[in-house]
Parts: sequence; structure tokens; C-alpha cells
Amino acid sequence: MMKKWWIDYGFCIILVCFIFYVSVVKIPSNMMPRIIIPHCDKVVHFFMYFALSAVICLSLLKQQQSGSWGEFVQLFLHKRDALVRLDIAPYFWLLAGLFPVFFGGLIEILQEYYFPPRTGDMIDFLADVAGVLCALALFILLNSKFGKYEQKRGI
Repeated sequence: MMKKWWIDYGFCIILVCFIFYVSVVKIPSNMMPRIIIPHCDKVVHFFMYFALSAVICLSLLKQQQSGSWGEFVQLFLHKRDALVRLDIAPYFWLLAGLFPVFFGGLIEILQEYYFPPRTGDMIDFLADVAGVLCALALFILLNSKFGKYEQKRGI
């Protein structure tokens, strides 16, 4: 049981740990890119939290399919009509929506008060929220598009 849970959610946990690590560790200046792009960190925040929310969505969908990741990828890439439409339940919103938003806010607070070289920024948090909302919107759009086909078939 634990192995199946780890297989379903392991990548989510690794991604959360990666985001936490890159958010609290001071990156040496010699490792920073020499080309300065204005507000590049906001784009990075957006994509980190977009990825986190998208991975949680895929993990929930995969768990509902209850097959292996290989089978899931094959179904997703080649036989989308065989996928069961994910019924969007309250736990879905808690895991895929509120958790990444809460985590992003917590990271900004921790940066401000507990990791002195780093500073919390409300604009970073808004970029996190925007990434989560875009991932959820994309997931809902794709789910409803493929869900209509399955509803016609009576699945």
C-alpha cells in the first residue's frame, strides 16, 4: 500500500522539496546568470507552482485510473477517450488548489522572517497563485473536453 502511494505521489513530494530548497537557500552570485532579465523570478515562481499544481492534478487522475504510470501515459497520449473523467471532489480542490497556494504563502513568510538573505515578496506570492490558477484552469478545460466524449459513450 505504501509503495503504491509513493508511486502515485512521489513526484509531488520531490517537487515540493525542490521548491522549498530553491526558495530558502541563498544561491551564490557566481551561479546566477550574467544576463539580467527583469522580473525573471516572477516567471520562475509562476512555472514552479504551475508545475506543482499540474503534477498534483495528474497524480489524482492517475490514482483514479489505478493502473501503472506506464499504462497511464499510454492512455493519456494515445487513447484519451479511455480515461475516466475525474469527478472534481472537494479533496481535489484542497490538494491541487489550496495546498500549493498555502505552501507558496508559507514560503514567502518563512523567507521574510527565518531565512535572512531571502525576503518575502507579495508579488512572488501572486505569481505563485497565478501559476496554480492557470494549471487548474487548464486541467478543468482538458477534463471537460475529454469528459464530454465519455459522457456520450455512457461511461
